[in-house]
Amino acid sequence: MQAAQVLRFQIRLAPAAAPAYIRGGHIPVLSSQGDAVYQHKSVSRVLVTVLISLSVVACAAATRFESPGPGSTLEIVGRPGSVLPRQEKLSSKATGQHEFKAAAPDGAVMYGILPLRVNGGKMAVSIMFFAPALLIGGFRDVFPYYEIDPVARVIRYRSSSSEEWRIYTPTSAKMERAERAFATSGS
Repeated sequence: MQAAQVLRFQIRLAPAAAPAYIRGGHIPVLSSQGDAVYQHKSVSRVLVTVLISLSVVACAAATRFESPGPGSTLEIVGRPGSVLPRQEKLSSKATGQHEFKAAAPDGAVMYGILPLRVNGGKMAVSIMFFAPALLIGGFRDVFPYYEIDPVARVIRYRSSSSEEWRIYTPTSAKMERAERAFATSGS
């Protein structure tokens, strides 16, 4: 646009279009001639659509559970147990944890809590648009890969298959907490 066209646009927009924009909630778009053209989508409809799609997509994350030895089983509070490896979708958490019970074929049992990662993107979007969504949808997700070793009593986890494993050893307090969670859930 040339300077004269920009000036003409500012003069046209200021007296007539700006109050309609503020009162009507419509989104102005510049045409190639420099005139203000209004889309007929309400700003609130666009925001609601974005928030709904983010909340649907971001409520659960898929993760893969493995074990270094064959025949190990894994049970997560509120979910049925099964033999590893397996893939499962687990919900995001704002508060609380995913307590688990892993058992090796030789009878070694390990209780613990899955390490979670903070999803900064979810947190930022929730703060920008609707802060209570942090508590509703959660911002702490499971890692995509876990390897649970009940014999060594460790959890290995990583963000991608090309990454090195991070090793986590649950404290006795966290193991007791997970064991209590299973006792109260009836599993």
